[in-house]
Amino acid sequence: MEVSRELAMGAVLRVPDRDLSGLAPVQAVEASMSQRQQIEVRLKDGETVTYREHGNSMAPKLLDGVQVTLAPCMAESVRVGDIVFAKVRGRYFLHYVTAKAKDGSVQIGNARGHVNGWTRSVFGVVVDYNNPGKS
Repeated sequence: MEVSRELAMGAVLRVPDRDLSGLAPVQAVEASMSQRQQIEVRLKDGETVTYREHGNSMAPKLLDGVQVTLAPCMAESVRVGDIVFAKVRGRYFLHYVTAKAKDGSVQIGNARGHVNGWTRSVFGVVVDYNNPGKS
């Protein structure tokens, strides 16, 4: 069975209807959250998080499939050059801090020079990483 959800501008998203009734409340919430949303929540709760990141926007520093470890942080505590887990305009990124403003917000960008934008929604900073094929 599919559930239709109306989106902005009349678009309709069809997603499978999942029965979450047998799960504990926390499990039900986690099942309905994306992996990146779960990472945000865990970092906000003060946990250190290790996961695999995919994509090539941070190469050659971070390769596709890199295992990263994030420590919780806030935008005010990071420095230009740090790699952070942040949300810009509703999207999550694991990118560089490319600039800081006096109001505490940071500019996020990738290793190829693309700037994603300014945000205060910084949840974690990379404290360790292990690229695939490296020890």
